[in-house]
Amino acid sequence: MGMNKPPVQAPPGPQAYEPLSHVRRGVAFETRAVTFAVDAGLILIIWFVAGEAVVATLGNILGRLGFLVDVQFYISQAPPAVCALPAVLLLGLAYFPLFEAMAAGSPGKWFFMLRVLSLEGGPPTPRQAAVRSLYRFIDAVAAYSVMKPPLYQRLGDGAAGTTVTTLDYALAGVPTRWWQLVLPAVIFFVLASLLRLFVIAPFIRLR
Repeated sequence: MGMNKPPVQAPPGPQAYEPLSHVRRGVAFETRAVTFAVDAGLILIIWFVAGEAVVATLGNILGRLGFLVDVQFYISQAPPAVCALPAVLLLGLAYFPLFEAMAAGSPGKWFFMLRVLSLEGGPPTPRQAAVRSLYRFIDAVAAYSVMKPPLYQRLGDGAAGTTVTTLDYALAGVPTRWWQLVLPAVIFFVLASLLRLFVIAPFIRLR
């Protein structure tokens, strides 16, 4: 006489209260504000260094050209703030998505061992990095009020499906070596130099 086998039970599915994402905790507003201050300082430093490099290069090139055609090129005045400020803001909008798409975080975040991650724990896609950056001006006003535990997502994070967290939640493939910041840093310096050239060019005169 055969024995009745107990029915095979399917493995239990996730409970309603269980998070389905890999990342369970983000970084609070205060720490992220400090990393932003570090990045803002770096943007200004690179802006001025790129400006010095552009002026020196222009001086050399235009000086040689002027010698050949018997004219003298000069910069009539430093570009006023009304020109420089929008350029710096535009540069800031490029800074964050560039580093986040290529290195999963800006240098300020790397300094504090943080990364921008998708909720699955991987590095953000270029689209996610761009969406986060587009919300940055809104979040400058609203971030403190909307960032709630445990993920501490600002509006840009919510729209992109990302958060800022520690490397404890990062999956394989998330950049962790400092040399991986070199390529985005070089690209950003070139962008800063081109933008400085664009701002300076209207003030070049000849005599």
